Amino acid sequence: MDAHEEWVKEIRAAILRKQLKTGTAQINDGKSVAIESNDALGSLFEDLRNQAKD
Repeated sequence: MDAHEEWVKEIRAAILRKQLKTGTAQINDGKSVAIESNDALGSLFEDLRNQAKD
């Protein structure tokens, strides 16, 4: 793997670590949402897709 690819891999890993840290803190603070059904899960992902388009 060349240096650029390794650098990109490290940047992506750092971003994921930051997102995981944020998510874990939100869960620990009680800011999580319980998914009760497959329909609710599908709705959540649809909302996320729509937010990403905006």
